[in-house]
Amino acid sequence: MAYDDAWRRLGLIAGGICFLIGAVSLGLWAFAPDRLGTDMSFLFSMTANAAAGILVLGLCACLILKGRRRAAIPLLAVVLAFGMAAMVQHLVGVDLGIDRMLVSRTFAGLPDVSGRIAPNTALCFIFVTLMLLVRAVRGHSDWFQTVLGFASFNISAAAFIGYLISLNSAHDWMVGTRMALPTAFSFVSLSLAFVFYGSPRLGIYRSVLGGLMIICTYLILLLFTYFELLNIESLYILPPGLEHEGADRRFALSALVIVSGLVFAILLVYVFQTSRQNRRIARSLREHQNRLSAVVDAATDSIVVINNRGVILSVNPACTRLFGYQEEEMVGQNVAMLMPETHGRAHDTYLRNYETTGIAKVIGLGREVEGRRKDGSLVPIDASVVRIDLSSGTIYSGTLRDISERRASERALLAANAELEEFAYRTSHDLRAPIASAIGMTAIARDMLARNETAQLDATLARMDAAFGRLDGLLQNIMVLTRARLVAEDDEPIRLSGIVRETLENLNHMEGFQSIEFGVDVDPELTFINKPSRVRVVIGNLLSNAIKYRDRDEVRSTVRVSAARAGSMVLVTIDDNGVGINPDMRVNLFRMFIRLAPALAFGSGLGLYIVKKSVEAIGGSVEYQPREKGSRFTVALPDNGWEARQDDENPFHSGRR
Repeated sequence: MAYDDAWRRLGLIAGGICFLIGAVSLGLWAFAPDRLGTDMSFLFSMTANAAAGILVLGLCACLILKGRRRAAIPLLAVVLAFGMAAMVQHLVGVDLGIDRMLVSRTFAGLPDVSGRIAPNTALCFIFVTLMLLVRAVRGHSDWFQTVLGFASFNISAAAFIGYLISLNSAHDWMVGTRMALPTAFSFVSLSLAFVFYGSPRLGIYRSVLGGLMIICTYLILLLFTYFELLNIESLYILPPGLEHEGADRRFALSALVIVSGLVFAILLVYVFQTSRQNRRIARSLREHQNRLSAVVDAATDSIVVINNRGVILSVNPACTRLFGYQEEEMVGQNVAMLMPETHGRAHDTYLRNYETTGIAKVIGLGREVEGRRKDGSLVPIDASVVRIDLSSGTIYSGTLRDISERRASERALLAANAELEEFAYRTSHDLRAPIASAIGMTAIARDMLARNETAQLDATLARMDAAFGRLDGLLQNIMVLTRARLVAEDDEPIRLSGIVRETLENLNHMEGFQSIEFGVDVDPELTFINKPSRVRVVIGNLLSNAIKYRDRDEVRSTVRVSAARAGSMVLVTIDDNGVGINPDMRVNLFRMFIRLAPALAFGSGLGLYIVKKSVEAIGGSVEYQPREKGSRFTVALPDNGWEARQDDENPFHSGRR
């Protein structure tokens, strides 16, 4: 594209120069004094008609390259008609009256007809005008335009060079008519600009096209040279007795010209065919490379290619994202930069040993290794390396897959299995204890009934009721925990003050509830988006713990619930002045089956564990802080509608102005 822009600018320059040459020459013919034409006749070598045609062609070239193609079409039609009429005059030998159409002046040393153009000039006018006319109509380059420009270049370039080497037949096809030097220069400039502007679309390199134009021009000059040699031979008079020897010499010279011309013609065909074949091969290779690059660049796995010395030759975008380096920072460096120091130092030795022994540890096998990012952090990687043998040497292609998530999932699975085993063991134990107690109490009650000892039966039934209550509480906690893990729930708007009030109403049957002073400092308008049932579980467990573990010796037990928004989070704080938590228990505070104060109140040991899992399931967190008297739990609940509200409040995001 850059080269096309350069040739477009050169075309504008060529058009401007042609316009200037034509205008100056036409002005000399129209206004120069007779004495100037006699003393400096070389200024009038371009005929008036040729000057007018060159002026129009230069103007049309500029119009076409400026995008005003329609304006150039009628002007080009006039020039084409003039060129064809001039050629007809030479071929048929008639005078159509166009030679003196503009100027009828004559000067000594110049042809009698001031407007008569040479046959090669007429032919170039036809070719160049057709080339520009087709470009103006179609708006792009094609083979027809290129051939026309190619032909006009060869004719005008031969005439131009003919002046330089004094080869008359190159520019003077007929006696008394010749292509003027300014005319030849104008045709060469326009032909070059429009042949090369847009030529890559035709599937041929500009360098090849330029070489073909030079060779064809040489062949034309060679042909004219041959004819001049024939003319010289016909005028050559040999001394007596040397006719045969001179004839052989003349024949050898003529044959040399013909043979060299044939050689160049064969080279011309060979270059043309080779260039087209190479072009097709290059296009096919480029397409294959583009497809391969698209596949490699789109790969989610990192791909690194190194040579047999461990130097990185190429990487794909996934590799730069994985390790944090830019591509230019990696290419040319040793691949050890992507490894921990201990492995990196041994990598080059490993490559040399593999080249020598053929024993592979990673190549062709694959293994899990560690990679080192730009920031120095390590990342677990599943590496697979293959060897590629090329004519220029051996390279290695490595596919690297980040297995951080897989490792994290494995660790989470192991932790979950451990929790499950502990849960199964402790649950079975805690379930069996109240059931065994209830069975024992049932046997005692049966004996009492058999002995008619009904006076003590109420106490036994009360203990049975307590055992079944503990069992029911444990089962409820297990159900809550299972629901938190398995049940899917959609996000909904949550009014926090309503959930706190509803939870307190549900807990008012608990022992000691009436003796506690509750304070709720929650804005009634505080609303956020999340999963309501999970939030109810969290608030309910924390408030029930605050009630159960109140200080019985405290004159005035208090529980305070407050909430505030902190960016995209809603912070809920529950303070109490209860018994607090023993420092030895705080490390395992949120684990399963940790009973904080079994002497004060029976619990399953799952409450705070359920709180932690429920909060984490919705993307939040929970923290414990000891108070001088009592405990403080702070829960951070994410507001999943925060970003949407921010966009609504921002006029630049919502489209409002």
